[in-house]
Amino acid sequence: MNQLLNATTLFQILFGAILVGAAINDGRRFKIPNAYPAALLLLFPVAWFAGYPFIAPFWSHAAHFAIALGVGMLLFRFEFFGAGDAKLYAAAAMWFGLGEGIRLLLFISLTGALIVMFRMMTGVLGIFMGGEGQTIQKRLIDRRIAYGIPIAIGGLLALLMPHSINI
Repeated sequence: MNQLLNATTLFQILFGAILVGAAINDGRRFKIPNAYPAALLLLFPVAWFAGYPFIAPFWSHAAHFAIALGVGMLLFRFEFFGAGDAKLYAAAAMWFGLGEGIRLLLFISLTGALIVMFRMMTGVLGIFMGGEGQTIQKRLIDRRIAYGIPIAIGGLLALLMPHSINI
Protein backbone atom coordinates (compact mmCIF):
# COMPACT_ATOMS: atom_id res chain seq x y z
CA MET A 1 0.00 0.00 0.00
CA ASN A 2 2.78 2.44 0.91
CA GLN A 3 4.59 1.71 -2.35
CA LEU A 4 1.38 2.31 -4.34
CA LEU A 5 0.83 5.59 -2.51
CA ASN A 6 4.35 6.71 -3.36
CA ALA A 7 3.86 5.81 -7.05
CA THR A 8 0.52 7.64 -7.09
CA THR A 9 2.12 10.74 -5.61
CA LEU A 10 4.99 10.53 -8.10
CA PHE A 11 2.58 10.41 -11.06
CA GLN A 12 0.59 13.33 -9.65
CA ILE A 13 3.79 15.34 -9.27
CA LEU A 14 4.87 14.51 -12.83
CA PHE A 15 1.39 15.34 -14.19
CA GLY A 16 1.50 18.67 -12.33
CA ALA A 17 5.06 19.48 -13.39
CA ILE A 18 4.24 18.93 -17.05
CA LEU A 19 1.14 21.14 -16.82
CA VAL A 20 3.00 23.87 -14.92
CA GLY A 21 5.79 23.81 -17.52
CA ALA A 22 3.24 24.18 -20.31
CA ALA A 23 1.50 27.02 -18.45
CA ILE A 24 4.76 28.90 -17.89
CA ASN A 25 5.69 28.53 -21.55
CA ASP A 26 2.24 29.67 -22.67
CA GLY A 27 2.27 32.60 -20.25
CA ARG A 28 5.62 33.82 -21.55
CA ARG A 29 5.33 33.14 -25.28
CA PHE A 30 1.66 32.30 -26.01
CA LYS A 31 2.95 28.98 -27.30
CA ILE A 32 2.78 25.45 -25.89
CA PRO A 33 5.45 23.19 -27.42
CA ASN A 34 4.27 19.73 -28.47
CA ALA A 35 6.60 18.16 -25.91
CA TYR A 36 4.19 18.98 -23.07
CA PRO A 37 1.06 17.28 -24.44
CA ALA A 38 3.23 14.41 -25.70
CA ALA A 39 4.74 13.95 -22.24
CA LEU A 40 1.26 13.83 -20.65
CA LEU A 41 0.13 11.27 -23.22
CA LEU A 42 3.23 9.12 -22.76
CA LEU A 43 2.98 9.28 -18.98
CA PHE A 44 -0.63 8.02 -19.01
CA PRO A 45 0.02 4.39 -20.09
CA VAL A 46 3.01 4.23 -17.75
CA ALA A 47 0.77 5.32 -14.87
CA TRP A 48 -1.97 2.93 -16.01
CA PHE A 49 0.30 -0.12 -16.06
CA ALA A 50 2.05 0.95 -12.84
CA GLY A 51 -1.30 0.75 -11.06
CA TYR A 52 -2.26 4.41 -10.73
CA PRO A 53 -5.75 4.37 -9.19
CA PHE A 54 -7.79 5.51 -12.20
CA ILE A 55 -11.49 4.95 -11.54
CA ALA A 56 -12.78 4.64 -15.11
CA PRO A 57 -12.03 1.89 -17.65
CA PHE A 58 -9.41 2.55 -20.31
CA TRP A 59 -12.00 3.02 -23.09
CA SER A 60 -13.55 5.89 -21.11
CA HIS A 61 -10.20 7.69 -20.92
CA ALA A 62 -9.56 7.12 -24.64
CA ALA A 63 -13.06 8.36 -25.52
CA HIS A 64 -12.60 11.49 -23.41
CA PHE A 65 -9.29 12.17 -25.15
CA ALA A 66 -10.85 11.73 -28.61
CA ILE A 67 -13.81 13.99 -27.81
CA ALA A 68 -11.57 16.66 -26.25
CA LEU A 69 -9.19 16.59 -29.22
CA GLY A 70 -12.07 16.83 -31.71
CA VAL A 71 -13.70 19.75 -29.89
CA GLY A 72 -10.31 21.42 -29.44
CA MET A 73 -9.61 21.12 -33.16
CA LEU A 74 -12.97 22.75 -33.92
CA LEU A 75 -12.24 25.55 -31.47
CA PHE A 76 -8.84 26.03 -33.11
CA ARG A 77 -10.42 26.01 -36.57
CA PHE A 78 -12.71 28.88 -35.58
CA GLU A 79 -9.86 30.67 -33.76
CA PHE A 80 -11.31 30.42 -30.25
CA PHE A 81 -8.38 28.31 -29.03
CA GLY A 82 -4.73 27.93 -29.95
CA ALA A 83 -3.44 24.65 -31.36
CA GLY A 84 -1.26 24.12 -28.29
CA ASP A 85 -4.23 24.74 -26.00
CA ALA A 86 -6.29 22.15 -27.89
CA LYS A 87 -3.53 19.55 -27.68
CA LEU A 88 -2.76 20.24 -24.02
CA TYR A 89 -6.43 20.04 -23.03
CA ALA A 90 -6.87 16.74 -24.90
CA ALA A 91 -3.73 15.29 -23.30
CA ALA A 92 -4.94 16.34 -19.84
CA ALA A 93 -8.39 14.91 -20.65
CA MET A 94 -6.78 11.50 -21.25
CA TRP A 95 -6.14 11.33 -17.50
CA PHE A 96 -9.87 11.59 -16.75
CA GLY A 97 -12.65 9.24 -17.77
CA LEU A 98 -15.82 10.52 -19.40
CA GLY A 99 -17.57 10.80 -16.04
CA GLU A 100 -14.78 12.99 -14.72
CA GLY A 101 -14.75 15.18 -17.82
CA ILE A 102 -17.36 17.57 -16.48
CA ARG A 103 -15.28 18.18 -13.36
CA LEU A 104 -12.17 18.84 -15.47
CA LEU A 105 -14.05 21.17 -17.81
CA LEU A 106 -15.66 22.98 -14.87
CA PHE A 107 -12.34 23.65 -13.10
CA ILE A 108 -10.65 24.80 -16.30
CA SER A 109 -13.60 27.01 -17.28
CA LEU A 110 -13.87 28.62 -13.84
CA THR A 111 -10.14 29.27 -13.72
CA GLY A 112 -10.24 30.73 -17.23
CA ALA A 113 -13.20 32.94 -16.33
CA LEU A 114 -11.36 34.27 -13.27
CA ILE A 115 -8.31 35.07 -15.37
CA VAL A 116 -10.43 36.82 -18.01
CA MET A 117 -12.20 38.88 -15.33
CA PHE A 118 -8.86 39.82 -13.77
CA ARG A 119 -7.43 40.83 -17.14
CA MET A 120 -10.51 42.90 -17.96
CA MET A 121 -10.39 44.67 -14.60
CA THR A 122 -6.70 45.47 -14.94
CA GLY A 123 -7.35 46.71 -18.49
CA VAL A 124 -10.16 48.99 -17.36
CA LEU A 125 -8.11 50.25 -14.43
CA GLY A 126 -5.20 50.89 -16.78
CA ILE A 127 -7.42 52.99 -19.00
CA PHE A 128 -8.62 55.12 -16.11
CA MET A 129 -5.09 55.50 -14.81
CA GLY A 130 -3.84 56.92 -18.13
CA GLY A 131 -3.04 53.66 -19.93
CA GLU A 132 -1.01 54.41 -23.04
CA GLY A 133 -3.64 56.57 -24.76
CA GLN A 134 -5.50 53.59 -26.29
CA THR A 135 -9.25 53.46 -26.55
CA ILE A 136 -11.21 51.27 -24.16
CA GLN A 137 -12.38 49.04 -27.00
CA LYS A 138 -8.86 48.46 -28.36
CA ARG A 139 -7.40 47.67 -24.92
CA LEU A 140 -10.15 45.16 -24.12
CA ILE A 141 -10.09 43.46 -27.54
CA ASP A 142 -6.30 43.10 -27.67
CA ARG A 143 -6.21 41.08 -24.44
CA ARG A 144 -5.06 37.57 -25.37
CA ILE A 145 -5.34 34.87 -22.76
CA ALA A 146 -2.69 32.18 -22.32
CA TYR A 147 -5.22 29.37 -21.87
CA GLY A 148 -2.48 26.93 -20.90
CA ILE A 149 -2.63 28.54 -17.45
CA PRO A 150 -6.28 27.66 -16.70
CA ILE A 151 -5.77 24.22 -18.28
CA ALA A 152 -2.89 23.61 -15.86
CA ILE A 153 -4.68 24.92 -12.78
CA GLY A 154 -7.96 23.21 -13.66
CA GLY A 155 -6.21 19.95 -14.48
CA LEU A 156 -4.37 19.95 -11.16
CA LEU A 157 -7.54 20.75 -9.22
CA ALA A 158 -9.47 18.01 -11.02
CA LEU A 159 -6.73 15.44 -10.39
CA LEU A 160 -6.46 16.24 -6.70
CA MET A 161 -10.21 16.44 -5.97
CA PRO A 162 -12.07 13.33 -4.82
CA HIS A 163 -13.54 11.19 -7.58
CA SER A 164 -17.29 10.86 -7.64
CA ILE A 165 -18.62 9.74 -11.05
CA ASN A 166 -17.58 6.64 -12.98
CA ILE A 167 -18.68 6.04 -16.58
